[in-house]
Amino acid sequence: MNLSAEAAPGTRPTHLGPATRPALHYALGDGKDHTAWQRLKQLKDHLNAL
Repeated sequence: MNLSAEAAPGTRPTHLGPATRPALHYALGDGKDHTAWQRLKQLKDHLNAL
């Protein structure tokens, strides 16, 4: 697992899947929180930089 992906700003990911095929889930909001779009952009920018 990429430790930089786990250190994304604005959210803490939940680990999913087996160790052989790990995945991360980032909870950004409930669909009613307008700041979720800002967190999504920050996450996208962070992950694209990896």
